[in-house]
Formats: sequence, C-alpha cells, structure tokens
Amino acid sequence: MLVVLSDGALEQDCRKEIQNQRNIKLVGRVPDVLRYLQASDFFISTSLAEGLPNAVLEAMACGLPVLLSDIPPHREIFELDRNIGKIFPAGSTTRLTQRLEELLPLNHESMRISCLDVCNKYFSAKSMAQQYMGLYEKMMCAQD
Repeated sequence: MLVVLSDGALEQDCRKEIQNQRNIKLVGRVPDVLRYLQASDFFISTSLAEGLPNAVLEAMACGLPVLLSDIPPHREIFELDRNIGKIFPAGSTTRLTQRLEELLPLNHESMRISCLDVCNKYFSAKSMAQQYMGLYEKMMCAQD
C-alpha cells in the first residue's frame, strides 16, 4: 500500500491517475503525521528541492528507513550513515523502483537503529545546540 500525504497544484491530476488503484491512497495534508509514520515500513521523499528536510528527519526519528531523492540535503543526511536506506537520482521513477526493491530484503531492524542513531547523534536538540555553539565560538574567534 502506498499512502501519499501531500497536496498541491497537481493533486486533482494525481487523484484521476490513481482512481482505479486500490493499493494507492492519496490522503492529502493531515494534522497528525505521526500515526501514518508509525504505521509505515519506509519513508519515501522524491523532493527536487529542500532546505532542512524535516519530514525525512521526523520519519527517521520514528525509526523508518528512508528512500531519498539525490538532492544535496538528502545526500548530506545519507552520508552520515548509509545504512539508513537508499538514495536514487531525482526524477527517475525507474531507479526509485529499483532502490525500493533493493530495500525490501535488507535488515530493517539494523536500518531502524541507524536512523535513530543519526537523529540522536546529529539532530537532537542537545546535538544541534552544541553544533551551533561551536559555530558561534568559531565565528567569534575569527573576529578577534
């Protein structure tokens, strides 16, 4: 089952495309993403552009292995630990499908642990505060 939590300019076109597909559900924007993440096996982001990809980090914080488009912010997260999932060329549905098939037989528990570790080590409030403090101290020293 593919569940899509999104909306946008192409929503109606997407609904027409999937109207006869029983295994695809276009839910749209929801106020409580957590329950969908907790019911999922993977998180897929096909984004062509992102700042800080919070949705990816939220999914990883729930222990979801990720399948990410190959854009700089996704690559940055993926390079922290390649065991968090797979990455595919942005815009390539063929490679997305291949990478998803590669994910299926992998050790999901190991990937889940890697996702949680990356979130705790690099993106927790404590970790981020320490990183910002280090950056501020470096900037202040550079002014002296």
